[in-house]
Amino acid sequence: TTQWRSAEANEASALQLWMRGNNFGAICEMLAEIVGCADSAATAAAFMRSWVAQGLLIYPNATAREQESNDAKNS
Repeated sequence: TTQWRSAEANEASALQLWMRGNNFGAICEMLAEIVGCADSAATAAAFMRSWVAQGLLIYPNATAREQESNDAKNS
């Protein structure tokens, strides 16, 4: 399913970094240049929290996720 929504430049840049395989630290570094060091981690975390809530970031392999859940139950 394709969905569309607008994003501010900071969020769009952060999402592009994430999609290119960069980690949370790299996103924080990029945001630190824009929003300042004190706010970069909180801003990145807020972006990621919203991406998860919107289904943009999901567990890449549902079968592996189910297996991990079953393993945890059986431990």
